Amino acid sequence: MKKIIFLVAFMLVFVSCSETKRIVASDGYSENDMDTVNDMDTVDEEDTVDEEDDVDTGDSGDSGNTGDSGDTGNTGDTGNTGNDEDGVDDVDLVDTDISVDDEIQDETADEIVDEAQDEMPDIDTVGMCQEHDECGELELCQKDTGECNGWGFCEEKPGGCPENYAPVCGCDDKTYTNECNAHGAGVNVKYEGECKSTVTYSYADTGMPPIYLEGELVISEGGSKKTFEAPQPVKRTKSTIEVSFQEKELEPSNNTVVFTFWLSEFPNQVCTKADPCEIPFGKGNSKAEWRVGGEDGGYLNGELTGIIYVTENTDEVMNDSFEFYSEELVFHPFG
Repeated sequence: MKKIIFLVAFMLVFVSCSETKRIVASDGYSENDMDTVNDMDTVDEEDTVDEEDDVDTGDSGDSGNTGDSGDTGNTGDTGNTGNDEDGVDDVDLVDTDISVDDEIQDETADEIVDEAQDEMPDIDTVGMCQEHDECGELELCQKDTGECNGWGFCEEKPGGCPENYAPVCGCDDKTYTNECNAHGAGVNVKYEGECKSTVTYSYADTGMPPIYLEGELVISEGGSKKTFEAPQPVKRTKSTIEVSFQEKELEPSNNTVVFTFWLSEFPNQVCTKADPCEIPFGKGNSKAEWRVGGEDGGYLNGELTGIIYVTENTDEVMNDSFEFYSEELVFHPFG
């Protein structure tokens, strides 16, 4: 009985093993394949270990990348190249300074040359003069008309002159009967004609202060000039307009020049700056007299003749204005 049971158990085990091999064979695997699979699993595990090792090694590689960051630091060295550009700018600045120094040296050299040329005699002025004392005792440094401060030539003073009257104004602001008499006196001619006196005057009164008043009279007399800087307000009558100039003094002046305009001698026009009224002095009733000793006494020192140009003449209620000027007056002394 025991043998039968053992035999049955043996057969069951044999059948079971056979079935297992059949299943494996049906799945395409053999025992060798299974060993291979087992080996592959082992390889995979080793690969996994290797990959982990590689990862660790990659981390070390990352450290190498940190070294690459060091290379980026080298890129910072490229920034140093920018510093080199600054160095170039500094060189440019130095060159600019050198250029400025060169310009200063050139200007200094030009100044030295100019001074040397000023000291050297001009070929065009060789043998010429500027002052009378550069000539002989009986000579004058004769110049062209109007060249009072220019160059001339030493010429002998004329010993006798014609008696014709062709007045000239000398460089000493004195009127001479003609050019010959001026040269005979050792004086060059400033311009032809008698020496001129000048006057300007402007007055305005709106009926309310302040009154606007300014003007100046300069009289050329015998080589000197007399200036009257204190104009007075207009005095009007039915037939005249009177304006006086005095010397600029604190006390009442002893010298007064009175301009008297006769309305009958005004042209029939409105006096403007563009079209002034021309009033002849010395040919009619209008006159300008130099009185010494005040307006009410003293004596007449002389008179002014010429054309006065009136540019404004308004006489209305609460509005009075008068303006005139002349640059061609001639003073004639009395006595």
